[in-house]
Amino acid sequence: MFGLLVKNFDDVLESVLSSIEETLSKDDSTEKLKRIEKDIASLEKKRKKLTDMYLDDKLTKEAYDDKYSELSKKLDKCEEEKAIFADCALSQKNIAGKMKTIRAKLKDADVLDQIYRVVFESLVENVIVGEQA
Repeated sequence: MFGLLVKNFDDVLESVLSSIEETLSKDDSTEKLKRIEKDIASLEKKRKKLTDMYLDDKLTKEAYDDKYSELSKKLDKCEEEKAIFADCALSQKNIAGKMKTIRAKLKDADVLDQIYRVVFESLVENVIVGEQA
């Protein structure tokens, strides 16, 4: 088994790294960030329009205050979400660079020609596929 793994090391390595990269790249934070930014722009436009209506005496002070408060709360919530998605999007951009570094380090690493039985048995005892210890 180990001999087969050593012979196909590059293929196995590329397969594993591609799977990891694909899984990590499924995050849609960038799209959500764009959507939130559009929502923020829309809310700010509504708030500006509300102020214009109040200044043109089309709204009472109470109606203006209520609606302004409501829009401000929505805007604050969107700003908080924007900060979260911006962090996620930044992390997402760093994945490509990190994966490139990992590939380079693993390709430059020496591959064992043989493995010691004690080491192999110790690894098998401590690793159960699909479960965490």
